[in-house]
Amino acid sequence: AEAGRQRIAAAGLADRVRILQTDYRELDGRFDAVASVGMFEHVGPDDLGSYFAVAHRLTADGGLFLTHGIVTGDAAHVRTGAERTFVSSYVFPDGGLVPAWRAVRHLEAAGFELLDVEQLRPHYALTLRAWLARLEQHRGAALEAVGEARYRAWRAYTAASAVSFSSGALGVVQILGSKGHPAPLGRDWMTPVT
Repeated sequence: AEAGRQRIAAAGLADRVRILQTDYRELDGRFDAVASVGMFEHVGPDDLGSYFAVAHRLTADGGLFLTHGIVTGDAAHVRTGAERTFVSSYVFPDGGLVPAWRAVRHLEAAGFELLDVEQLRPHYALTLRAWLARLEQHRGAALEAVGEARYRAWRAYTAASAVSFSSGALGVVQILGSKGHPAPLGRDWMTPVT
């Protein structure tokens, strides 16, 4: 967190950005925009309703909420994290995956209007392959930092995840919700200004 604070200060944004190390349920205030990246898969299927309710409470009227997370590619399957799998045992013991539609259902039940869902699965497959290549390039430093067992676990996890995202067994989505924010009529607003 301290390195992040230093980067914020160096960018001249200390009056606009702050880093908090706290439970998301304990946050106070109302914000024009709230972003939650890589979070809902760690909240777990049973607590998604309260997660989206907290996001709704924190988002000001007229504001936007963006959540980005890993989902299961099987629309009928929920991975609760209670299953004893390689990932739950060695990588993410608190993880739980749901299909994208279930996250959308909770977003809407919390009171948000759904504005957009973007599937980033193919991009994430490429990202994982790049991470795997970098991990293998820096094998020596990784072994020194975490040891053989953890290195091998993360190498196997990253390789298997790349396959899972490539095949569609897993996906990663960005879901945009609104509390009265005017919905754009198209996607031109996403085109970068040059």
